[in-house]
Amino acid sequence: MHLLTAEAQRIDADEAVDLDLAPAPIVILSAADGEITAFAQAAARRPEGAPAVRLANLMSLAHPMSVDLLAEKTLVHAKLVAVRILGGEGYFAYGVERLRKLAADTGTKLMIVAGEPDFDPELAARGTVSLDDARAFHEACRNGGPVNRAQALALLHALLDGGERPPPATIVPAAGLYAKGKTPKDLAELAAIYGGMGPAVGLVFYRAHLLDGLTGGIDALADGLAEAGLRPVPIFATGLKDPVASAVVRALLREADAGVVLTPMGFSAGGEGNALDEGGRVVLEAVQSLAAREDWEAATSGLGVRDLAMHVVTPVELGR
Repeated sequence: MHLLTAEAQRIDADEAVDLDLAPAPIVILSAADGEITAFAQAAARRPEGAPAVRLANLMSLAHPMSVDLLAEKTLVHAKLVAVRILGGEGYFAYGVERLRKLAADTGTKLMIVAGEPDFDPELAARGTVSLDDARAFHEACRNGGPVNRAQALALLHALLDGGERPPPATIVPAAGLYAKGKTPKDLAELAAIYGGMGPAVGLVFYRAHLLDGLTGGIDALADGLAEAGLRPVPIFATGLKDPVASAVVRALLREADAGVVLTPMGFSAGGEGNALDEGGRVVLEAVQSLAAREDWEAATSGLGVRDLAMHVVTPVELGR
């Protein structure tokens, strides 16, 4: 049997992967890369002394031996394992049985919830935690965003030490302010995070990036603006054609008196007169390249074909 390293880019049916994860009290398994990224960011923001968290993608556990290796090296030392399964138990059948046996043998708490929006009580019953706790974790994951991810981790922590459960998950609105993993309630709270009294610069990005934890580029850009003496106003939105989100974006940019807006949403801006360019405001496209960082740094041609099509050609052709 061929055993691949953890850096393998694809998993075939007859090959196994050794993820070789260091043991930790909490292990989370998910089939969604975005969710893993979001949990990693939430874990990094947890206070000092919080239980360590390990994360792994279920797609790397397609081979039974991959599951066995993870169980023997990592899961056997865990106090709690939480699993999010897309497509039902059948897509991780061996893993579920292996985890159930591990829980029975070691006393490890086991939480199994669906990766889909609807809560599956039968699947959750395959775990060892209460249905109420499983449902609360599922709701936090379903709604996404930094606050709900933090609450999901807080719930897992509470299951370990018997502490107080966190508040229920909150629904992330269609649009709102964002700063360093938080969603400030108003511009005053935003200013307290970034400081600075310089000219305001709007930074409008997709709500989906917030939910999936893909905000590293936004954080870096906002920090750069602040360091340059400007006042960043990051705003997430479902889309600029959504009337509810568009109204919130307009109101926030107007209240902040932003004369310039940076956005990676030019592809869906909707043409002249959208929520960004009100009153002659300058709008600049912030391209989030699809290329890997090393490819971008080594390239001599600037943007690749996909980036040109998405961020340059299409917006220009549609008059955005």
